[in-house]
Amino acid sequence: MAQPHLRIAMIVGKFPVLSETFIVNQVRGLRARGHDVDIYALYGGPDGTERTLCEQGGQNGIKAIYPPRPTGKLLPDISLMLMKAAQYPEQAGPMWRLAGEYDKLGRREIFMRGSAFFGQQPYDVVYCQFGSVALDILPLRSMPALSGKLVVAFRGADVSSYVRGSDCGVYTELFRDIDVALPNSEFFRQRLIDLGCEAGCCRVIRSGIRVQDFPYRPRAVPGDGIVRFIFVGRLVPKKGLDDCLKAFSLVRQSRDNFRLTIVGHGPLRREINELIDILQLKKHVRMIGAQPHHEVRSILDEHHVFISANKTPPSGDQEGITNTLKEAAATGLPLISTRHGGIPELVEDGENGYLVDEGDIERLAARIIQVMDHPELWPALGAKGRKRVVGGFDQETWNEKLAGELLQAVGMK
Repeated sequence: MAQPHLRIAMIVGKFPVLSETFIVNQVRGLRARGHDVDIYALYGGPDGTERTLCEQGGQNGIKAIYPPRPTGKLLPDISLMLMKAAQYPEQAGPMWRLAGEYDKLGRREIFMRGSAFFGQQPYDVVYCQFGSVALDILPLRSMPALSGKLVVAFRGADVSSYVRGSDCGVYTELFRDIDVALPNSEFFRQRLIDLGCEAGCCRVIRSGIRVQDFPYRPRAVPGDGIVRFIFVGRLVPKKGLDDCLKAFSLVRQSRDNFRLTIVGHGPLRREINELIDILQLKKHVRMIGAQPHHEVRSILDEHHVFISANKTPPSGDQEGITNTLKEAAATGLPLISTRHGGIPELVEDGENGYLVDEGDIERLAARIIQVMDHPELWPALGAKGRKRVVGGFDQETWNEKLAGELLQAVGMK
């Protein structure tokens, strides 16, 4: 019996994004199962260094459709809209009436965004990556192309900082229209239910990794006695890199045989550099910037322990379960992290790594010293981490579950 296949419109923000490899992974997984997937990047694509790194990392093999966006200048915008209207007059009229509910600039944006779907046959599934992106697609749901089942993946900021305070009811309309909500952790599933999403349509789909791409190697005492720690991630407040550095500053009062490599880029780069100077850690810390994904795999192999002191900043932004932690665990690296977001669903304290409370710098320093002083524990911690990732975060397993959820949503399973 032939496997049913779906037409899927995957709606994303920007594409490609270096830190969002899960989108590429899901697209490839769905296409490998015979489904047609078109990516629509509502907010464009990256520029400069990030685009280059995405291409080097293989993300350039997945193409996206970029809806036109208003320039803010009346004549160019009107010219583009008239051209679209001439090509698809039967769809342009209803879209213009819909867009008329918004202010002038919003009207142009709605019309231009909708014009990307002119002439498209109806999709079976409209699959939005991030709740905030889904809100921007809601005004277009009356279009024939976007009338399919609405499935939304929730991943982090969209169900933390985005819904704080007066914005806690921001998803009320979305929850009325949504067919399936797919948070990436049990932590965020409960958050969505608390916000008003029906529990019956809210199911966890984790972001998996290709475990076979991360060869396992038990860590052992280094010949030079230097214990090499690594952090991989964006340089943003919720990663807690400032707490990591402060903890290493405490460690340096009694230990000198450590080094920390920081892999990543982001808006806090200057502040992190300054903090390294202030804490007198230049000898111990090196920043190598963002790297292509395949290079990160090689860099992980050169280190002994992975550290990430995630915390909730004043904005409320939180993590699900970062792929970098999964990748590190898959290679056999012991993990040091925090009880933040969905991280405890991966890191089991004392089993495959260690957890401390957010912001507890002294406890974090104590755990770093414990790991440094007991390298005989590294192989067992690493082996349990690998087992945890293989059993709970394998990409193929979760891509199969995702495909099953989409088929079930349209009644094909």
